[in-house]
Amino acid sequence: MKTLLVFPPGWHPNGPYLALPILKSFLKNERGISADIRDLNIEYFDHIFSKNYIKQCYDKIKAENRMNDILKLVRESTLLIEKAKEISKSQKFFNSNDRKFAVNTIANALYVINEAFEGQDLSFKNIDLYHSRYSSEEVMKSTVDKRHNPYINFYEKGIIQEINLLKYKFVGISISGNSQIIPAITLARLIKKLCPSVTHISLGGNYITRMALRFGETHPFFEFVDSILVYDGEISIGDLIESVKDNKTFENINNLYFVHKTSNLIIKNTIVETDYINIYTPDFDGFPLDKYFVPELILPIYSSRSCFSNCAFCTVPKATSGKYRSFKVDKVFSIMRELKAKYGVSIFCFVDETLNLKNMEKLCQMIINEQEEIYWYGETRFSPNISELLCEKLYKGGCRQIQFGLESYCQRVLDKMKKNVKIEWIEPSIRNLYKAHIPVHLFFFTGFPTETSEEALTTYAFTRRMLAESREEYHVPTSTYGFGQFGLEIGSDVWFNPGDYFVEVKPVSGLQDLKLNVDYTAKVGLTQEQSELLVNKQKGNYPIFSRLAFPLPKEVVLSEKVSVMDAIYKTSSTEDYYKVKYSHNYINSLEHCHIELTEHTYIVEIGNNIIFYNVPNRKTYSAPIAQISMSDMIRNGETISAMKNKWSEEDINSYVSDLVYYGLIKIRESAEPYTDTIDEHRIGIVEDVMWDYDDQFDMYICMNPHSNSLVRLSKVSKTLLSLFADSKHLSEIVLVLQDNNIRISESAIRLLVTKCLKEEILYLIK
Repeated sequence: MKTLLVFPPGWHPNGPYLALPILKSFLKNERGISADIRDLNIEYFDHIFSKNYIKQCYDKIKAENRMNDILKLVRESTLLIEKAKEISKSQKFFNSNDRKFAVNTIANALYVINEAFEGQDLSFKNIDLYHSRYSSEEVMKSTVDKRHNPYINFYEKGIIQEINLLKYKFVGISISGNSQIIPAITLARLIKKLCPSVTHISLGGNYITRMALRFGETHPFFEFVDSILVYDGEISIGDLIESVKDNKTFENINNLYFVHKTSNLIIKNTIVETDYINIYTPDFDGFPLDKYFVPELILPIYSSRSCFSNCAFCTVPKATSGKYRSFKVDKVFSIMRELKAKYGVSIFCFVDETLNLKNMEKLCQMIINEQEEIYWYGETRFSPNISELLCEKLYKGGCRQIQFGLESYCQRVLDKMKKNVKIEWIEPSIRNLYKAHIPVHLFFFTGFPTETSEEALTTYAFTRRMLAESREEYHVPTSTYGFGQFGLEIGSDVWFNPGDYFVEVKPVSGLQDLKLNVDYTAKVGLTQEQSELLVNKQKGNYPIFSRLAFPLPKEVVLSEKVSVMDAIYKTSSTEDYYKVKYSHNYINSLEHCHIELTEHTYIVEIGNNIIFYNVPNRKTYSAPIAQISMSDMIRNGETISAMKNKWSEEDINSYVSDLVYYGLIKIRESAEPYTDTIDEHRIGIVEDVMWDYDDQFDMYICMNPHSNSLVRLSKVSKTLLSLFADSKHLSEIVLVLQDNNIRISESAIRLLVTKCLKEEILYLIK
């Protein structure tokens, strides 16, 4: 019986998801069942990130009379999307300028794609469409709404035709996140309607498990699907496929939901916890491994299932079933070697909920003994056993990043979370990894019940300090962090026992029946609203951005895998240098030199303005439309002296100085506008920076409108910056403070200045 397993759109395009390769290998080796697998997620991203698709989006937007200034600004860059896509998948990505071009072009393309479909918000993290993914009723509406659901057309012209051509009989759809629910149910509907060879459609996966466990006696999704497999699927899917093949009933298949043929009610078969762990080598054949948006393929593997901890906020045990179990380290090593030989990969991502450090030490010893060029990363817990000696062995054995669920840097909050972590373990664990040149990634969140604002801010301060130590003291530049707002997940201990956490769970509306986290009222500590506000401000999402005349599309982060590869290949960039702004006198000395646009800089007429826009650096510069002839001369590569024949020297010098500083033009015969020292240059403050005040934290926000970069400053720091209104050397500022008996250390002043230089609030003058 021809069997197809599908991973639908709605996931990150940075690498293959492990579920289907595991099932494929199990079915083949354990049950003798041959199954094809398809990653429609990466196929969809590859489809939409094309010049032809971007043109179609612009045509659709124009036809609906919905063009805006941002669409006009980024149009030329988005037509280079295929170049950007290829860079993201090649070694060119390790070049700083190529990387920035690729990432920002992809961000621009995402903006255009989202504008083409009303209500769509597609990113590398999730998908929102016009119809809500949290409502069964809205999901069903979306499956027939061709205007607002782009997957209908994608499926009809692709996978539906292939299913009919190859005459598959069984189709399984794996759903691991809620962003996949509309794409998955849309696909199921189209298969039911258009593919007569398919006799059974089954859903499975982490997300569908947690969702289906809440179903009542009926559910509309069963109009398009024949069954749902809950929890780990290896055993049950084999039984199901054989039952479909032999036309048998499904009553004896554990962990299966299906609809009774006469009553149309959902039959929920026996739920059985499993201690099984699939030890077969994952089979990625069928996935287009050359299409993922990474410069080097990283394959996911695992050494264990479930988790040996029971944190109060977590639902992992509720979605994976069974106790924590692992397999022997020599088998893990064998799988890595097999995958390396078959697919030519040398980097692996462990997707275990938490890695067992003793097993990882054994694995590293095997890698060292066999002299294998293998690199890996994964997540574990803080422990007093993360010693310097262990970390040295981890590095020698290929470890290039360790991820930690920090969650909070407050012992009271950690205890409330039931993390079973002592705060005194945290810093030594991180520093010992740094000493071995292993970067870390710290996960944490804000607003766990009873957490106060002060406790949350302590965590932010700690993580920033540790990342600064990584870069400055240990010369490990690729440590990172990620944070968000606490979500009260259905199935967590907080959900089961809200009174223990001083929260009151709010009723779930009918239009949110698929939502797996719930709103709540916090009786102690930060409220949901306060947590959201705090997170947004810590991410730099301030109201000041609404004052920008020409805001750019949101930045994207391609993948955490990039920082791992940077750690492996020790990628560097010009970020170690400071930009220099040319003085008017220096420009006068270059008047016979030619000016030209830098690569990937565009000049766009918008309203009464000419906008210079550089894609790699995300810089914009606006000039009145009256200066269009000056812009034409720049475009044509004229000399500065030729421009001065038509414009005043002061205008030209100011114009050229700004455009060179922001990387929008270059003077061919001049020196590069970078330096690695600040002491020999005068320092000035950018004239048109924007200011705002955050009364919640008594901080000033200062932003450069050309680069959208900002800094948060205290009142004292703001006053210090004002001293640079008349450009001065750093040493002069230090003397001014000393003469006025103001006790601020030179190191503190230097730290402020370098920070503001990096964010282009201050500039150095050549």
